Amino acid sequence: KGQNQAKKTKSDDSSSNQKEVLGLYERAVEAAPKDALSRADLGRFLLVRLKDRTKAQTTLEKALVLDPSNSVALYNLGLLHGDSSEVLSSTKGAASSSDSSSSSSSS
Repeated sequence: KGQNQAKKTKSDDSSSNQKEVLGLYERAVEAAPKDALSRADLGRFLLVRLKDRTKAQTTLEKALVLDPSNSVALYNLGLLHGDSSEVLSSTKGAASSSDSSSSSSSS
């Protein structure tokens, strides 16, 4: 029973720490809303630590609007899309529709 309590406490501490860190990243973005790096760092944290792909993508894309060459945002969007079967299927659909539109335009 004591081991289970220790595991719960450790998990609770980790969750508490992650919430605290998330709050710090969010405060940094609020303090400097035009700073692409702060926003990209928040997006990285959302993706890597919290596994929140939706919020991470939105945050990373906003960082790229601010600075299209931001390497942190570009890298982490690459990670996000690199392992996403959703992206692969939408890419295939786009390729198919462009093939059909190019063949219909050549007629």
